[in-house]
Amino acid sequence: MTSVRRSTIFTFTLLATIGIAGFGCGSIEEFPFLPSSVAGYVSPSSDTCYLPDDEAQLVDEVIRKVNEIRAENGVGPVTYNETLAAVAGDYGCTMIRDDYFGHYHPETGEGPGERASAHGYRYRAVGENLAAGQKTVEEVVQDWMESEDGHRENIINPMWTEIGVAVRTGGTYGIYWVQEFGAPWPALLP
Repeated sequence: MTSVRRSTIFTFTLLATIGIAGFGCGSIEEFPFLPSSVAGYVSPSSDTCYLPDDEAQLVDEVIRKVNEIRAENGVGPVTYNETLAAVAGDYGCTMIRDDYFGHYHPETGEGPGERASAHGYRYRAVGENLAAGQKTVEEVVQDWMESEDGHRENIINPMWTEIGVAVRTGGTYGIYWVQEFGAPWPALLP
């Protein structure tokens, strides 16, 4: 096991749904080791965005857990959407490259809706859950579900029918988790 320079990781999760934003923070945790569940993890403070070797597995596991939680709450499943996954992956890299964490870019003000539109996703509504610093899928999903800032509500909201998830490594927090939820716009009639 390779050691990582000891640094403080601030576990931080946020939510934004069209017109609604909830902000909160988790706990401060010492993070003196590599997470065992995220292959390709890099030392915090790198401004280079990396795709973890096991990202596909992590994404599948996040979606599976989200759908289990939705079923437990009497809500239908969300299905994987490639466009929303691209939005999530690109946004994780943007936060790493530009060294910030939040739903709106500090310089451009671009938010979840603008990012989804820029990728060509047609929607009635979009939602976003962000997290950083969690080492495992279990930890990040638990943090979202225990959050008082709307993350849980996003996960169990019956309005969402599609999801895109990405995990990126690098940046201040080392690991970034992005969930994009979508309620697509109905197909136009001929």
